Amino acid sequence: MTEPTYAELKERLERAEGILRSLEHGEADAVLSRDGPGLVRSKGAVSKEQMLMAELSESKEHYHTLFNSIDEGFCLIEMIYDEHENPMDWRFLETNPAFEKQTGLRDGVGKRMRELAPDHEAHWFETYGKVAQTGEPIRFQNEAKELGGRWFDLYAFRIGESGSYKVAILFRDITESKAAERAAQLASQYARSLIEASLDPLVTINAEGKITDVNEASVQATGVPREQLIGTDFSNYFTDPAKAREGYLTVFSDGFVRDYPLAIHHVSGRIIDVLYNASVYKDDKGNVVGVFAAARDVTHQKLLDQQLWEKNTELESARITAEKANLAKSDFLSQMSHELRTPLNAILGFA
Repeated sequence: MTEPTYAELKERLERAEGILRSLEHGEADAVLSRDGPGLVRSKGAVSKEQMLMAELSESKEHYHTLFNSIDEGFCLIEMIYDEHENPMDWRFLETNPAFEKQTGLRDGVGKRMRELAPDHEAHWFETYGKVAQTGEPIRFQNEAKELGGRWFDLYAFRIGESGSYKVAILFRDITESKAAERAAQLASQYARSLIEASLDPLVTINAEGKITDVNEASVQATGVPREQLIGTDFSNYFTDPAKAREGYLTVFSDGFVRDYPLAIHHVSGRIIDVLYNASVYKDDKGNVVGVFAAARDVTHQKLLDQQLWEKNTELESARITAEKANLAKSDFLSQMSHELRTPLNAILGFA
């Protein structure tokens, strides 16, 4: 059996409240007097009396059963206004057993809110006062600092017609879920701060190759604002889109890539050489959600490598030139030695 919604509870409570008002206003007697003054009640009239009283009794029992069994806190209040019709307080007319557990307020029936919580925030009185005056129901969440900082999810609606100061309030304590939500927000902010602290472009990509998140370094690398990057194709921002697409598809198939070379095309026309390291990330059930990729800018390194290569080429060329010069020198000296030895040998021979 599913739990009733706030709207269903409201409908049941209003219906029961309406029947109870009939009982309070003596409508049973009105039914009994429909035969007219001076006339003797017929058996049919007596039957109507019995039927109405039975219906009222059953509805009252149903009302209190519903009232006492729901897990949500419930209270019926009557707004109190000052001489300028500004809401200043309310009196509790009814509360259910869950009321005390949800709010921490004891023995509230008949007491004013200012008696129980003197510093209760003004916005609560303004909100319920507006509901009583306009008849417009409201669903909202807010914190009651005076009630120990508890957070509530509330649904408030007027009971009765225009001019009624009664407001019914269904609510539940959501302090724990709010604390968990806050913890999740802090964890998200912490993770975000770590991502933004990275000087390397970071990006997440879904299975369709669309960018789902980036850091500021990615914005700087592409020259494209974050809101424009998100939702676009990852491969659009590289000099070789096909190679970029092949890279992230490899991650989805193999689980990762290391030092995958690509070149980011900045909107200014500048080219940034990068090496990507990427891996898949999963949800809490182990299903692959997307790819997390980090790019290391190697433009300066490539420039240094190019300069080193050029220097090495120059040195190699100089070495070859020197070797050739040494060989030429050796050949020259060898030839000169031969030419000098030949006439000397002739002279020595005559001697």
